[in-house]
Amino acid sequence: MLIAHAESLDVHRNLAVEECLLEQVERRGPILFLWRSAGAVVLGKNQNPWREVNLPVLRAEGLSLARRCSGGGTVFHDAGNLNYALALPRDAYDQDAVFEQLIRAFHRVGLSAARGPHHSLMVHGRKFSGSAFCYRRRVALHHGTLLVNADLARLTRVLTGGLQLATRAIASHPMPVVNLSEIKQGFDLAAAARVVSSAFAAKAQPLAVDELDITEKLEQQRSWAWQFGQTPPFEFDLDSAIIRVEQGRVVAPPSIALTATQHARLAALFQGLEKPG
Repeated sequence: MLIAHAESLDVHRNLAVEECLLEQVERRGPILFLWRSAGAVVLGKNQNPWREVNLPVLRAEGLSLARRCSGGGTVFHDAGNLNYALALPRDAYDQDAVFEQLIRAFHRVGLSAARGPHHSLMVHGRKFSGSAFCYRRRVALHHGTLLVNADLARLTRVLTGGLQLATRAIASHPMPVVNLSEIKQGFDLAAAARVVSSAFAAKAQPLAVDELDITEKLEQQRSWAWQFGQTPPFEFDLDSAIIRVEQGRVVAPPSIALTATQHARLAALFQGLEKPG
């Protein structure tokens, strides 16, 4: 197996690297990628940012918004969070086996990890890891987060207070969370990286991610069209006026004449998020 580490804390760059590594699997074999990011919120591929995220708080705190290629729920990242991505040939991927390998590795260092609902890992009844999956024709991506020493108060602020919407977009499943450093004294990011490496890549060869051409995927990751325009259609109630949003743009029904107050509220809700042009 190959193992790659990211120096960059750019969430969009690292998500682009994940996708590029997935495309390398058929030629190079299994790859493990470990990375962190500065403050960010990462949506599942089919989620709604207006529902999942308190966007005014996100902007006020200078956090990035990103959308990954896999499904699942919304997660919070900061530099106290370790992310892992395991890219494998699809015929060699066994989801249960991946979770069991991780759990055994945590047990070896004295952390009583266990599987929880919605593809989570828990310790003492609280979630410390979420996972998501991306399947292509011949390859699979199993990636997840590990809360090691993250700012959980900030996590709560940015992931609560989104809009109440009528949508078919995938919803997240909030759960009580915990940092592993709180459970085990002295457990830090380096320890977390050693646990994950021992689970999957004890005899791995290093892979430099700088050699990858991520230009196209990075452009997509940073684009409005991917972060917001990818959102499935939804509706919300604006003072008894039902507003529909398609591809991230407000669609004003011809039968509804909005008041000046409603126009102002709508502008505030979508301030800075409208599609250019």
